Amino acid sequence: MYKGHNEPVYCVKWHPTIDNVFASCSEDWTIRIWTQKETKHVIKLDNGTKPIRNIQWSKYSENLLLSITDAAIDIWDLTASM
Repeated sequence: MYKGHNEPVYCVKWHPTIDNVFASCSEDWTIRIWTQKETKHVIKLDNGTKPIRNIQWSKYSENLLLSITDAAIDIWDLTASM
């Protein structure tokens, strides 16, 4: 069991090219990046304003993640964090 989000989780996506890495998004305004071997997230991204309804890894860059809220699409560059 993975623990981290404080509200309902809307989406979980495996990374398309990095084994054992996945991301989740939630009503708690955060995206969390996980490795399959750890039960706690390794990266926490917080937009601080709205629930994140959906996420998608980029098909063109392994360090980019897109998120969708009710009002915006955000692009997260994880280059420094991964």
